[in-house]
Amino acid sequence: MQDATLVFLTRDNQILLGLKKRGFAQGKLNGFGGKIEAGETVQAAAARELREECGVEVDVTDLTRVARLEFFFPAKPEWDQVVHAFLVECWRGEPRETDEMLPICGLTQKRFPMLKCGQTTHTGCRSSCKAGALKRYSPLRVTTKR
Repeated sequence: MQDATLVFLTRDNQILLGLKKRGFAQGKLNGFGGKIEAGETVQAAAARELREECGVEVDVTDLTRVARLEFFFPAKPEWDQVVHAFLVECWRGEPRETDEMLPICGLTQKRFPMLKCGQTTHTGCRSSCKAGALKRYSPLRVTTKR
């Protein structure tokens, strides 16, 4: 199974999401993240993906691990993945549009638009919000029909 990262930028009880412009979950709101490259730690991958997808810099020590999500795609097992989800409250730079993502304004946790999210964000953010308040790491297993 492939490992990937998912990071939610949070500030003032808001979560910054981006509109996915290409690839998996194109046209959906999502957190920032992606595949882990060979020899890269999960935290280093999360920081790199943030830089590539929205232009912000983060210290790996500022990433708070909130969930480990396992996704299974029975129709496409090559898509199976373990997603390591993080919250981060401290970063450098302003989120900007890239080839992959268009950051949108922050959404309050109470008004999170569940219906427009990709499967990863929908489940990941609900887990992140709960775990973020508890400051603990909790596994979650998801099977999807895609």
